[in-house]
Amino acid sequence: MTQANFQLHNRLDEIIAKLNAVGTMLTASIDGDHLPEGEGVSILFDDLVKDFTIVSTCLRVEWIEAQEADLASDKAGGEA
Repeated sequence: MTQANFQLHNRLDEIIAKLNAVGTMLTASIDGDHLPEGEGVSILFDDLVKDFTIVSTCLRVEWIEAQEADLASDKAGGEA
């Protein structure tokens, strides 16, 4: 696994953990319990937006690099 993929994998694990935390907080709220921290859900959502943005950007960069590699391969194959 490349370093970039490892970092992406770790970021996705963080997103899953945060989503689980938000789910727990919201379930507690629905069940009539008070949220542990009034702003906790908001902070987690802000973090999730940042995390999703980073993951999306990483995936977009990887896709662009793959497309460029395919083009280079096609050009090299066409010139041979």
